[in-house]
Amino acid sequence: MNGEDRIAHKKLPIGISDYPSVINGSYFYVDKTLLIKEILDRGVAATLLVRPRRFGKTLNLSMIRTFFEKTPSSTAHLFWDFAIAKYPDCMSIQGTKPVIFFSLKDIKGESWSLTYDMVRRVVADELRRHAYLLDTAVLDESEKRNFMDMIDGSASEAVYTSVLKNLSRWLYAYHGVKPIILIDEYDTPVHEGFAYGYYDRIIRFIRDFLGAGLKDNSALEFAFVTGILRVAKESVFSDLNNLFVCSMLDEAYASAFGLLEHEVLVALAQYYLADRIDVARSWYDGYCVGSEQHVYNPWSIINFLDQKGSERAYWINTSTNTLIRTLIEKSSAESKIIFERLMAGEAVRLELYEHISFSDIEHMTGAVWSFLLSTGYLTYQNFELIDGHMFADVLLPNNEVKYFYAFALSEWIKGSHAFDDYEHMLKALDTGDSETFIRAFEQFVTESLSYFDVSGSKPELFYHAFVLGMLVGLRSTHDVRSNRESGYGRYDVMVIPKDQRKKGYIFEFKKVDLRRGELLDEAATSALDQIESRQYAKELEDRDIAQVISFGIAFAGKHVCIKMR
Repeated sequence: MNGEDRIAHKKLPIGISDYPSVINGSYFYVDKTLLIKEILDRGVAATLLVRPRRFGKTLNLSMIRTFFEKTPSSTAHLFWDFAIAKYPDCMSIQGTKPVIFFSLKDIKGESWSLTYDMVRRVVADELRRHAYLLDTAVLDESEKRNFMDMIDGSASEAVYTSVLKNLSRWLYAYHGVKPIILIDEYDTPVHEGFAYGYYDRIIRFIRDFLGAGLKDNSALEFAFVTGILRVAKESVFSDLNNLFVCSMLDEAYASAFGLLEHEVLVALAQYYLADRIDVARSWYDGYCVGSEQHVYNPWSIINFLDQKGSERAYWINTSTNTLIRTLIEKSSAESKIIFERLMAGEAVRLELYEHISFSDIEHMTGAVWSFLLSTGYLTYQNFELIDGHMFADVLLPNNEVKYFYAFALSEWIKGSHAFDDYEHMLKALDTGDSETFIRAFEQFVTESLSYFDVSGSKPELFYHAFVLGMLVGLRSTHDVRSNRESGYGRYDVMVIPKDQRKKGYIFEFKKVDLRRGELLDEAATSALDQIESRQYAKELEDRDIAQVISFGIAFAGKHVCIKMR
């Protein structure tokens, strides 16, 4: 079938997350309407759904709003062609309930005052939708003043934090039907607060705001809140004992957010890209959600379709990822080793934490991995609950995320401002110029380590992580492996060329205590002897790599000696 014979396919909703606009505009849409039935079947009073950004949360919340909200004209036709229409009990309540809808996803202020202004504008916009209440006897004079004060931005903070509770009460009194509360991306301002130094202030506001509206609210039908992560219970959700939390680890709503394998196959076929399924799998698949083992990133798939099957890091490029990069750069040497193991394709068994606070992310390794899992930078397999503790094998979901980590780790190295030396050094290694590499490496280390603290309890781990991060730049032409068995032991680092005609490299590290009279030169020689005696080169030889170069690296603080054999 040539291009002229092809049936025109639907437009792609890039940047469009309003359900009526998607359906009325005949945009491409994957049917997720059974999410509505699952919400009704579960009958939960308050739900917090956490998923990575760009995973369909906003569009789904718009769909929920459109389905339930009582409007002047019917919106039932927006659901006739989808799965929910097969359930008369569900359709019988379509368009029958008042809805309170707040989206916090665009509240990204660099200060508390700016953020608070944005919150007040969001509240004012929602109140204007319900301004008809001012013409009724539902509100007394004092409440009408508070209502108007919130619209013009002059109300006290206490009035703003009570808006969910009061508005739901007023709507119930007027309509005789309990309203639904929908809040999109509740934690966006929390992330900004952490980044810009007003974390405690925004936490206090969000806690009071949600607590007043969701706890023991007799005027509430149900609430559905979305976000990227569950902020620690003691900071935001301490008063919400009735909250039903659904994370990537849970079965609830597992198929409703993100695209499943069969949905992607249909989409690729519709856009004449069925032959690109293997590329789509390697770049955008890999997320595990409950029992769903193959969940795709929807934002990336939509852009993949739009770009006619061109594989790129679409999702990674939708934000600066500043916080994630900072976490990687500030992580311990042990954590950087884990990052490298993950980048090498390993699954690493780790303990995970359900409740996350940003102070934990900065100081507790386990919280970092849980944060990265919640935000979509890791996925998991083999989840297990042991004595109340959560364990899973964590791994990188796909090439798109691997691309980000490679970039972040190389930025950590290049942050030393020795970029030219770095490029020169990698080129020497790639071309097999080992002597030039040694000179460049020693110069690079001397200049770079002045920017890093190597005085920790395990400096060998720092050097290990430093060299691994340095070698990230070779990943397009070489496989970089760490701490694997070969011969009669475990080497520190191995660089395996994808072209068998090129040289392979083995790195072994030795820590030296100069106070005890140990010498860098002798330790570097000892490292070379260890590579030889334990036959670390066997893995390279098994791969028919004819030329193998060994490097023994000895270090003491910021002093280094490298020898080659």
